[in-house]
Amino acid sequence: NGQNLPMPRPYGGNPPVITFNPKGEGETGNIIKVHLVGEIGPITQFVELLEVFDSVTENDVIEIYIDTPGGDVYTTANLVERMTNCPAKVITIASGLVASAGTFLWFYGDDRQVNSWAKFMFHCSSHGDFGRSLAVLETSEKLVKYMRGIGTDMLGAGLLTREEYVKAFENKADVWPSVDEVQKTINGMTI
Repeated sequence: NGQNLPMPRPYGGNPPVITFNPKGEGETGNIIKVHLVGEIGPITQFVELLEVFDSVTENDVIEIYIDTPGGDVYTTANLVERMTNCPAKVITIASGLVASAGTFLWFYGDDRQVNSWAKFMFHCSSHGDFGRSLAVLETSEKLVKYMRGIGTDMLGAGLLTREEYVKAFENKADVWPSVDEVQKTINGMTI
């Protein structure tokens, strides 16, 4: 039909490591630990995690340990959508570098935690689409709008200041808040 579809990103990345542990005696459900380490690659590396999001109940808890420089924004958007719509409680834990797409995966957890050695970086998306110029332009405009919506959510929750929002989502720069700054804001943060 003459439209270009976004092309797969040239990322490697690793599938997350997922473990299932029953809750304590007398409790129903599982504690599901997900270790997401390294670049966020194509969605095909996350099929098992998508199945987890689709199969959990309100008795389950998912803990996602995040240590990523970011990666595929389309994959991350799909993960966030499934994660926020699953009935389990999802705890996102910044366990190392949480940058780019990793920040919005972390941000949309039901409960957000930060290890003392974590490091954050926020910015608008980067991408490498190719194809017809007008299709690339259209994709870029939609992606900027989507990312600014995430930035607005972060601003509204108090995670970003107005100046940081402008820097990241209007001035094309990276924002590196300290762990202490992030830790102070997450205690009262709601989405």
